[in-house]
Amino acid sequence: MPLRVLLIDDDDDLRVEILEYLRRRRHDVTGCASIAEAGDAVARQIAAAQPPQAVICDLHLADGNFNDSARALDARSPGLQLEKLFDRGRSAGPRARLEEFAQERNTRQNP
Repeated sequence: MPLRVLLIDDDDDLRVEILEYLRRRRHDVTGCASIAEAGDAVARQIAAAQPPQAVICDLHLADGNFNDSARALDARSPGLQLEKLFDRGRSAGPRARLEEFAQERNTRQNP
């Protein structure tokens, strides 16, 4: 099932790699390099009645951290349900973490 995904990562190469990976799997992805940029993107998505269904966010960004990001997004859209993908270490690459996220989400939706 395709998702509307908001991707927040200030590493340009990683953001592009994840964005392209998700788009190849038919997800509608908006990539942002900062919390401020993500807030503006969410405002546009909410105005279009298309808020993100999942947020993938780097834990440490130039303009804050994951908690700052979550608070900023919640301020723009109270009650926005966020799916969180945490970096569990650098041993697994981004593809492995994304596959794990997809499997966990699918398991929750189809017990």
